[in-house]
Amino acid sequence: EPVEASEWVLAARDAALAYLADQYGDQAPPLGLTWREAHTTPEGWVGSGDFEFTAEDWVIAISYPIVPPERTIYQVTVMDQITGFQWEGKVDATGQVIERDTTAEPVVDLRDPGRALHMVLAYLNERYAEQAPEEGLLWIGDRPPPEEPVDGFAIEFTSEAAPDWVLSVAWKIEAPGAIAFQVVAVDQATGFRWEGEVDAAGQVTQISTSD
Repeated sequence: EPVEASEWVLAARDAALAYLADQYGDQAPPLGLTWREAHTTPEGWVGSGDFEFTAEDWVIAISYPIVPPERTIYQVTVMDQITGFQWEGKVDATGQVIERDTTAEPVVDLRDPGRALHMVLAYLNERYAEQAPEEGLLWIGDRPPPEEPVDGFAIEFTSEAAPDWVLSVAWKIEAPGAIAFQVVAVDQATGFRWEGEVDAAGQVTQISTSD
């Protein structure tokens, strides 16, 4: 059954289109186009969502981490395949548009924590099949309670279908090629604990395990 874009995703798309029309005039997509949508998240992918919208020569790609809707920030790319016009920005849950500053320091792709989680789950299923959570579960990310200041960022992923599992992904903002994600996977029922690292290329390195 096809996955349809939520009202939040459509609102982020429309906010970006309104911003482009205001800031770029004739270069922007004309208002009133009929957009065809496609769910482009790879099958089995966890931690993020992706949609693509097309109309005439225009393509809009929207990616976002799986977190509560009111905290979601959508990464939006708008491109005209004929003229080569391309715009990148972010839209928050309130419809606020932040245009990407190409002179700013590069930051982590919003989908990367989900990619790191995906790589670790695949690694655990391959090497610790009996202890690992089932494949294909929906994992929801949220920021952990701020017990103490963290030098960087962290997201905790949980799944209703595997309530005893908590997977924490932490990272620092650095140049994309230098980012490494620290991942801790804990089964609170059995006490199984795995800790490792995922580099920018998706390579998983195990640091320790309770097994």
